[in-house]
Amino acid sequence: MAFGPKVAPRTFTKLVAVVAADVRKQSLRLAVYHDDRLGLNANRQNIVQDQRTLLILLTNLGFIINKKNSQLVPTQKITYIESVLDLQKGISNSQNLKKV
Repeated sequence: MAFGPKVAPRTFTKLVAVVAADVRKQSLRLAVYHDDRLGLNANRQNIVQDQRTLLILLTNLGFIINKKNSQLVPTQKITYIESVLDLQKGISNSQNLKKV
C-alpha cells in the first residue's frame, strides 16, 4: 500500500469495511475478517449469484482474488478463521485444527 507498512493493515481494514457495508446494502449476507470473506445464503442458486456479484465488484475495485486459496464452490462445511463450520448440522469445531 502507498501509505507504508505501519498503516497499511489499518487502511486495508477500513477500506474493506466500506466495501462490505456497500455489499450488505445490496442484501448480500457477508462475514468479513481481515482478508477473509464468507458469503451466506439459504439457497444454492442465490449464493452463486451473490458470489458472482461480489467477485465482479471486488475485481472492478482493483482487488486481486486468489482463486487458488478460495473456496468458490458452495458448501455447507468449510474451514473459516481456524474453525470448521458445519452449517448443515449447525456446529462449529476448532478442536481438530492445528495451532501454528
